Amino acid sequence: MVVVLPTGVDGYRAAAFCPDRNPCGNATLHAAAAAVLIRAVIGYALYFFVREPRLRYWQAVATYPIKTRYIAMGVVIILMLARIALAVIPVLRDWLSSRLSVTLLESVFWPEAIVVCGFGTAWILKGCMMRTARRQVARYTASPIGGHG
Repeated sequence: MVVVLPTGVDGYRAAAFCPDRNPCGNATLHAAAAAVLIRAVIGYALYFFVREPRLRYWQAVATYPIKTRYIAMGVVIILMLARIALAVIPVLRDWLSSRLSVTLLESVFWPEAIVVCGFGTAWILKGCMMRTARRQVARYTASPIGGHG
């Protein structure tokens, strides 16, 4: 949905991004779709990649130290979600600016890019871990000592 619902584009950028050269897109729908996507990504990084059958959450982390990397990527994604919220929610942006005298960039491109890279890193690590585990199981079941044969 994030791709199907582009952000709002107008002015000279509409000539490049919109087929009929009129303002197109909807920033609100795009933001809602991006929020759903980022929440799903957080769920994968912090829950689905970490869980193990027959082990509690922190037991799985203690048993398999690579799972701390999934948690680290989940934390990075949460921090980028907070950064995006500070940039796009006017109340938060104004509150922070008045407290810290800081001007946040309006762009959310880089935080969104970091979210995608963080999830991609967690996904690749999970894939490498699963491939290694499958090879070990295949080696164990194929050997005359460890196999059932």
